[in-house]
Amino acid sequence: MARPQRVMAKVAQAAVLALRAMAALVVQLHRALMVVLAEVDAVAALQEVRRELLVTREARAVTTTLPLVAGRALPAVPLRVAR
Repeated sequence: MARPQRVMAKVAQAAVLALRAMAALVVQLHRALMVVLAEVDAVAALQEVRRELLVTREARAVTTTLPLVAGRALPAVPLRVAR
């Protein structure tokens, strides 16, 4: 029969290996989470740029004037109603 000290040493060694494996998984999960968060930030930035472009386009549409008629510019006519 095996000595209790040897059994306990093997159990402790197995526990250390299990903890190391869990630590490696935590590190991998953290890296994956950082990648996902970076992608979320990139999508949010792209959406902000898109909103700015839409606002710019609507502002341009609002300030568009018709050609000169009899030497006078007509007032600005919105091509699209702003929300």
